[in-house]
Amino acid sequence: MSVLLSDILRQYADAAYPKGGSECTQSARESLLMSADELTAKWTEASQTTHISKRLRVMAKAAVRYYAQSLILEEDLPVDARLEYLLSVFAGEAINEAEYDAAQQKDRTT
Repeated sequence: MSVLLSDILRQYADAAYPKGGSECTQSARESLLMSADELTAKWTEASQTTHISKRLRVMAKAAVRYYAQSLILEEDLPVDARLEYLLSVFAGEAINEAEYDAAQQKDRTT
């Protein structure tokens, strides 16, 4: 699950803040990429929580919405349950792969 969350941040960083932009843009990009790296490095089954600073939560939530839009284009299926779950994770809720799987199944049967 930490890999998915990290990938969401990386994909958004590449799309919203491409290399070669302004200094401010590059700062935002680096913050997201560092958070993605930290998320993967600090993930443990015991903690099962994300480690996204409050300052970055707005960008993390935007990344989830971007990811949801890409899923809509790829799958042509609803993503509401997965979107809601991923937003809760980046708000600090515990990560539960079974809950994500259930959300994914709910989207496929809606």
